[in-house]
Amino acid sequence: MQQREDLAHVQAIAELMAAGAGPDEVVEAVADELRSLLGLRECWFDTSRAERPGPTIDRNGNVSWGRIWWGVDTLGLPGKEITIEVEHDVRRLGRYVLVAEAGTKVRRDQLLAAVTLADQAGAALGAGGVPVAIVRH
Repeated sequence: MQQREDLAHVQAIAELMAAGAGPDEVVEAVADELRSLLGLRECWFDTSRAERPGPTIDRNGNVSWGRIWWGVDTLGLPGKEITIEVEHDVRRLGRYVLVAEAGTKVRRDQLLAAVTLADQAGAALGAGGVPVAIVRH
């Protein structure tokens, strides 16, 4: 049941893209879906790099902080800004910055769905052919 709900977030963005939504609209909609999927306080897209290295949701659905794997199963999400990189054709386009309450419990399949959502934003931005400078805060 829960996996079906996670998939609904991804499907909502796919439908938006299929309907011809522009890159800005897709990027904002992905931020909304990430907020809902992971129970975040805040989420925004930023074209800059993080000022300091912090926690990152990796492509495999793990959370790492530098060379350390963060045990979300027991610790939940870190209370720091968490990054999901957004890429298209091996080119970095930006990142989603996620802010959760420290210890927010998530499952690995939710983290994988979050990475898939970021990939959808990357596809929309890449298809737009124009570098987008969006910072939502």
